[in-house]
This record gives sequence, structure tokens and C-alpha cells, in this order.
Amino acid sequence: MINIHFYPTVTCSIDNVGCARVVRENGFLFVSKNGKDSMTFVFVKRGEMKYFFDDKTVTVPQGCGIFVPKGLPYKAVYLGDSTTILVLSFNLTSNVDISFLSEVSFQNTRAYRDVFNSVTMENIRNTFFLLAKAYELIDLMSRQSSMVPKEYIKITPALNEITNNYYENHSVSYYASKCGMKESNFRRLFKEYTGKSPIEYRNEIRICEAKKLINSGECSVQEAAYLVGFNNMSFFYEVYRKFNGKQ
Repeated sequence: MINIHFYPTVTCSIDNVGCARVVRENGFLFVSKNGKDSMTFVFVKRGEMKYFFDDKTVTVPQGCGIFVPKGLPYKAVYLGDSTTILVLSFNLTSNVDISFLSEVSFQNTRAYRDVFNSVTMENIRNTFFLLAKAYELIDLMSRQSSMVPKEYIKITPALNEITNNYYENHSVSYYASKCGMKESNFRRLFKEYTGKSPIEYRNEIRICEAKKLINSGECSVQEAAYLVGFNNMSFFYEVYRKFNGKQ
């Protein structure tokens, strides 16, 4: 009997990490015409900041922060006497999805405040400390991005069931019953949220997991297909071509 549990190696590395404490007076204007050459987390310790981007304006009061992606042009105005901010910048390379770091994000959670409140003048130059804080902030953003919006919270049981047991060949009606919904309503809400039917969503996860098994060198294509829930190789190849853009 084949029984393989493969947990792929994740490559996610940070370099050029640094943190600065900046104090400016009311009305000071900072302009970054081409954006910064690194990703940036900002925390307002005192006063208030206002950021201007091409498509939005974000006001950041004391005790809150903002994430600014690399290369995004913006202007920032310091509001209040002796406005004080902490700026943590870094470069990141990763073999996993980091699309959640591609957009501006306003931060007002306690977890975000706790990270920056732990930064002192004694550890602000400690590279390993800053690396740990950068990873902590990235993890925080990752978890925020995976939260299901309120209007789709009903389908959370099905999303969890498919994600955790993607190799099981359950029917759509089974997933709908997990959510306490009529199948027609469930299908509509699921497609609206994911852009896919429940089966398409499950198949995409299966293909991703199969590729990991094959790339690990521990499984043949046939074994990988079987382990992720495909009992028909012709169907496996059909789905594989679909999700890899090959017709």
C-alpha cells in the first residue's frame, strides 16, 4: 500500500532588512516618484500620516500602520508635531505565492502594533531581531489575506473540507450539506467567491499536490495521481492540461 505524506520545502528568504525611526514636523512632504526599491512596513508611533497613491488616499493615525509594495510611487504627508514613524524595509524572494504583498494594506491590528512596540533603540540595529520581525509581519499579512469575507463565510466548512481532504471524491451535495445550504445556492456562492465550481476547485488543489509529489522524486505520475484522488489516468491528464494552460 502506498502511503506518502510529502511536505515540500518552502523557500522564503529576506535580505537587506533594515529599520529606521523617522521624526518630522507637521506638513513635511515625502515624495517617492518611482517607489522604493524594497517592500516597506510603516508604523505611526506618534502623530498621523497621510499617503497618496494613484488610485487611493490612506490616512494612518497613531497606533496604526501601512504596508507599501516595492516600486509603487506615492507621496506621504506628516501630520502633527513631531510625527514619529518606524519604517521596516526588506527584499523578499519566495517560491510560494506572495501576491498578498502586491497591494497597499492598512494595518490596525493589535498584532501589528505588538511587533513594532517591541522595537527599541537597543535592538533596532539587530539584524536577526529585524529578520524575525519581518517574517512575523509577513505571516500576519498572509493570514489576513486568507480570511474569508463575511458575505462568503457560509461556505467556509466546504472550503476547509476540500482543502484538507481534497483526495476524497465527495459530491457537491455533500459539500453543500456541510454548509447547511441548498445545493443551488451553494454552487452559486462558491463560484462567486472562488471563480470555480467546487469540483474545479478541488481538482486544482489535486493537481498542485500531485506536482509536488512528482517533483519530490518519491512518486511516479501514476502513483501521484492515485494519491491525490484521481482513479482515471486519462481524466488526470485532461485536468492537468487544463490547469497548466495546455489544450
